[in-house]
Amino acid sequence: MTNNNTAINELITIRDWIRFAVSEFEASDIFYGHGTDNAYDEAVWLIMSALHLPMDTLENFLDARLITSERTTLADFITQRITQHTPTAYLVKEAWLQGLKFYVDERVLIPRSFIAELLNNDSNTSDSNALSLNSWQLSPWIEYPEMVESAADLCTGSGCLGVLLAAAFP
Repeated sequence: MTNNNTAINELITIRDWIRFAVSEFEASDIFYGHGTDNAYDEAVWLIMSALHLPMDTLENFLDARLITSERTTLADFITQRITQHTPTAYLVKEAWLQGLKFYVDERVLIPRSFIAELLNNDSNTSDSNALSLNSWQLSPWIEYPEMVESAADLCTGSGCLGVLLAAAFP
């Protein structure tokens, strides 16, 4: 693991930090599976989220120069990710499930439920607010989704499944 002071002093742009994080992650034994499955995606998620930048704007910011406090935060997060194996979701306090962002911290399980796949939206729309019963893949488990009057999300931690259920069954 590279010394944090060296990284803070020498890495200036988002592009620099992504390259550095990917190299550090590849050299470590961290687990992926809390939202990503590879070092590059993990690095982009950690860096863009830590800097409070939208994920779909990466190209616009690759050569943006970071101030010292931002570089210090990134160095600390990368170090925690590698040495303590803290999931990125806990570091940046967010996780994504079915295109929706949820607040998470160490008190909850990181959303990645197979149940969410049952509520998989297949509407081919980029508008996450354009959810409807007809766009959810509920069969063969629920033959007539329009007849569902109530559903419960019990003991899942973050409440994300309840939010997805509310979207599937308005």
